[in-house]
Amino acid sequence: MPAKPLPPVELLRSRYAYDPETGDLTVRKTGKVVLGGRRKSVQIDHGKFLVSRVIWKLMTGDDPPALVDHADLDPSNDRWRNLRDATYSQNSHNRHAHYDNRSGYKGVKRLTKPNGRVFYQAGMRLDGAYIHIGTYATAKEAHEAYKIADVKYLGEFSVFYVDGTQ
Repeated sequence: MPAKPLPPVELLRSRYAYDPETGDLTVRKTGKVVLGGRRKSVQIDHGKFLVSRVIWKLMTGDDPPALVDHADLDPSNDRWRNLRDATYSQNSHNRHAHYDNRSGYKGVKRLTKPNGRVFYQAGMRLDGAYIHIGTYATAKEAHEAYKIADVKYLGEFSVFYVDGTQ
């Protein structure tokens, strides 16, 4: 579902000031910084909009892309250098893993052969397709293979990407 279009940039600029270095969005009338929870939003006329989307339009003059991603994974960091255009698939990979599986590692399944021997399978979903990375004797080996594949397929959107290297 496409995001609701933001009001004209002239209206936004008349109501808000933005500091790209601090990431603070300030209400011009009161001088107060817009505060909020994990998904900060502002009420503008009869609509509610995410702060990161308002910032995108203030900075570019254009409606933001489908998704504005926080590169450092911190949704409260609205510094301009931290905001970027992302697809839903890229954004879903660009987050910390929830290690609630039996292996203890993102992208790794603990499996048991019929003879009772345990092994670990590394794999990932990308744009709806499953990519099999390989099977390994230990969860740690499988996770290392997963990290390499994650950076290979996702680049800067990988949670393991660090300045062009992993």
